[in-house]
Amino acid sequence: MRSEAVANASCHPPTYLTTPSAVAPIIAVLYLGQILGSPALQTVQLGGYLGLVKGLMPFLFTYALVYNAVPVFRAFWIKGANAKIAKRNKTRRLWRSVLQGGGENVTRKLNAARRFARNIKSIGSQREVYDSGKDIVDSMEERERKEMEEFDRKFKG
Repeated sequence: MRSEAVANASCHPPTYLTTPSAVAPIIAVLYLGQILGSPALQTVQLGGYLGLVKGLMPFLFTYALVYNAVPVFRAFWIKGANAKIAKRNKTRRLWRSVLQGGGENVTRKLNAARRFARNIKSIGSQREVYDSGKDIVDSMEERERKEMEEFDRKFKG
């Protein structure tokens, strides 16, 4: 059975959002946006580094949001996956209990399946027809040689 916790640490988005490393980009972008968007700087043409930062503000804001949104999305996705795994495990436990405590009908069917499994023939090296590890011509020649040897044994015997 697969473990129920795919990633338990990621299943708690509120804890993640309260960490300083997660909140710092949003606070920094909002503060920088407030400074660069102030009315005093609207009439001034910013050049150099500050002009570049002001031009990149949409990208920086998007980055800060995605930086927090991806772990939150991942946590909810993992929570859904864990719910599916838990449901599947519950079903397996139910069927296991049915098989273990099953009545006469289940026991009879299991015994029939065991008997059937004993009669299944497997293809071994003696019964194989084609081997992809060998050249087809060599394989055919070897097969013909084996058939001829078998014929000779039957003819002499």
